[in-house]
Amino acid sequence: MPWAPELFSAPILARLEARNQSPLVDVPFWDGLMTGELDALVGSFAGQPELHHPTRGRIRGRRAFEAWVTDLNTWLKDSPGTIEEVDGMSSRRDGFSEAILHLNGDAQRVDLPVATVADKRFDRRINELRMYYSSWALTGRHANRPPVLQSDAELPESDVVAAYQHALAEGDVMRSSRPSSPRATRASRRAPDTCIEAEMPCARSTSCCSPMMAAYRWSTAR
Repeated sequence: MPWAPELFSAPILARLEARNQSPLVDVPFWDGLMTGELDALVGSFAGQPELHHPTRGRIRGRRAFEAWVTDLNTWLKDSPGTIEEVDGMSSRRDGFSEAILHLNGDAQRVDLPVATVADKRFDRRINELRMYYSSWALTGRHANRPPVLQSDAELPESDVVAAYQHALAEGDVMRSSRPSSPRATRASRRAPDTCIEAEMPCARSTSCCSPMMAAYRWSTAR
């Protein structure tokens, strides 16, 4: 997955099929990108190219997509290594691939797992691509991925959800941690107070790290 093989030039397609030792129903994600054949990549989309990237966010439109492909190929050449295809699946309506990029950086070798998901139309053209990987191996820190879904200012919130979000925005810990259901367990009612009364953040509980984070029972904040 996910590129349309009939859109690539004959020499490129012949080389890819010879390496695959069989005709290709879909050109693999990384093989297609590294050919640099932008017309084939763009033409594989049902409409305008659309890719959701872990750090760049939503890349939409031919110009932005082609710039990303060019930047990616330049980056791969500057960090020479190999791409190990791990697993993948392709159907008429969707597909995914998993690979490990073995990159030779300035200081050390980096092994970067990358997953790619494609949503397709009935004719196998791509509606949207999404990439997933952690930036920790590259930068030593985690990037905050931009939201996959676009924001909708007109989307209404239910009464309970609205009250909870407003309490969080105002920093009202007690109101945001108040159980929304009368059937809430006694343990869940006590959990925020346990964190608030701790003499040191995280000293008695790993479910939160400070009074302000008491409402987030599964918070990953340090």
